[in-house]
Amino acid sequence: MSTSKSTSTSTSTDEHWRQDVTIDDIPPEGQRLLRDYAGLQQDEILAHIENIRKKGYAIAPYACISAIRFLGDRWPKLPYGPKFLSRLQSDSRSTFLDVGCGFGQELRFLVADHGVNPSQLFGVDLEPGLIDVGYELFRDRGRGRGRSGTGDDTTSTTGAAMTMFGANIFDHDTNDDTKDDTKDDTKDDIKDDTTDSDKATATANLNLNLNLTTLRGKMDMIQASHVLHMFDHAQQFSFAKRLIDISRPTPGSMIAGSQVGSRHPGSYTFDIDLAPTRSHYRHDERTMRDFWHNLGHETNSAWHVQCGEIPNNKAVEESRGTKFAQGDRAMMIIWFCARRL
Repeated sequence: MSTSKSTSTSTSTDEHWRQDVTIDDIPPEGQRLLRDYAGLQQDEILAHIENIRKKGYAIAPYACISAIRFLGDRWPKLPYGPKFLSRLQSDSRSTFLDVGCGFGQELRFLVADHGVNPSQLFGVDLEPGLIDVGYELFRDRGRGRGRSGTGDDTTSTTGAAMTMFGANIFDHDTNDDTKDDTKDDTKDDIKDDTTDSDKATATANLNLNLNLTTLRGKMDMIQASHVLHMFDHAQQFSFAKRLIDISRPTPGSMIAGSQVGSRHPGSYTFDIDLAPTRSHYRHDERTMRDFWHNLGHETNSAWHVQCGEIPNNKAVEESRGTKFAQGDRAMMIIWFCARRL
C-alpha cells in the first residue's frame, strides 16, 4: 500500500466541517462499492466524494457527512445485522424499511454486497434532498423504476428499484384514517399471487404513489439508526409507536437500530443547531427494555427486546469534549432489536 495520501480541502468556514479528507477516510468496502456498483474509477473516488459531501452537508450539516462516516458496511457488524440479512436473503417476499436512510447507502450495501433484491427495500428520510444526492453518489437513478426524494419518477427497463421518499414520521398522512385498501391489496398480490418478474413490475408501479400510509402494516423489518436520540423521551415514544404501526402485525416482525445512550440514562441538554428539541433522552439497557415494554402495553402488542452497548465507537470518543456530550463521560452507543411476539 502506498504511504502517500491524496487530500481534498474544502473552502467551507463551518466550524463543524472537516477541512481535509483523504482517500483513507473512505472505508475499503465503500471504495469497492463506488467502483463496482457506481462504476467509478479509483482515481475518481475522492473528487466524487468531496462533491457529494459538500452537497449533502449543505442540506443537513451532520458530522457523519463531513467525516464521511456514510460509506461503511455496518450489516455484518451490527448485533442484529445477521438476523436481518438472513431473512432478507432467504425470503424474497420479506420487506425492509430504513428510517432516516440519508443517502440510502445501507440499502445499496444490501443490494451490492449481500444479494438482496432491490424490490424488498424501502427508505424514508426527513430530508428528501439527501435521497436525491444519494442517487448522484451511487449513479443509479435510472436503475429500475422508483420514486426519488423529490417525487420525480425514474424509469429503466432493468426491473424494480428500491423505493425511497421524503416523509416526517411524526406527520400522519391525510388519508391515514381512510386507508386505501386497494393499495394494500395490491401489495398483498405482489407478495402472494404473482411470479417474481410480475412482482418486480407491480412493485415498481406501486412506488409511484407510495407514502407512509401505504407502508402501514407491511414492513417485516424496520431499522431506525441514529434517529431516536434526536428526541426527548415522549417524542421517542411517539416515534416508536409510528414504527410499530408501519411494521407487519405478525409474530417475527422486527424493529431495530442504534443510537446515542448513556450508562447514566436520562434527559440531556441538546444544544446543537439541528436539534428539534432542547433536550434528548439517552437510554441504557434497563430503560430501553422498559421503553419497549411500555410501547407494547400502549399498542396492545408484545415485544422481545435485545439491547446492549456497542463498545469502542470512534464517533462517541471524538464527541466526548463537545457541546453534544454535555460532559457525560458515560455516553455510549446502544443498539436494540425488538421482535414482535
